[in-house]
Amino acid sequence: MIEVFLNMITISFLTPLWYVFSFSRGWKLFKYLREKRKGDRSKLTQGQANLLLEGPHIDALFMAKSYANLMLLFLMTIFYFPLMPYIPFIAFLGSLFQFWCFKLMFIWSHKAPEYMGSFLAYFFSNSIPYFMILYGVSNFFWLAALRGNNEVGVVSIFTTVFYLILPLKTLFDRISKPLFKKGKN
Repeated sequence: MIEVFLNMITISFLTPLWYVFSFSRGWKLFKYLREKRKGDRSKLTQGQANLLLEGPHIDALFMAKSYANLMLLFLMTIFYFPLMPYIPFIAFLGSLFQFWCFKLMFIWSHKAPEYMGSFLAYFFSNSIPYFMILYGVSNFFWLAALRGNNEVGVVSIFTTVFYLILPLKTLFDRISKPLFKKGKN
């Protein structure tokens, strides 16, 4: 279990720190401070100064990696929660830390991002039922291994399957449509 804990710490805290204190940012900061120390003796043109202070572009691969790390953090939290009950606390702190690190880097360092689209957010929000399945399966296997009986695991598996089979969203939409319909004036 120590491997899972170390993996959670790495994903939660070390990856954002590595991003904030990257070598390329440090080298650019060093060149900026060197030129600033020269003062009026600096021979930079305006274009070179702009390039020196300009942050890197935010590319789609970077955003995909950060979403993948966050998704991995949530999946590990859901899967290993029955074995290590303190994992949600680590995941919560790690996701807050990632949020603030990336937010500060977007504000301070990066250029204005291009329009990214909403596909990743849409995919992430629509994968919640599959998280429920993973949670049910993890309860089914881990609780059987820990306790010897598997009543809670069976209940959680049937609850998730019932949730996916029963069209709750469709039923709610059909019930709420007449309630929220605007009348003609």
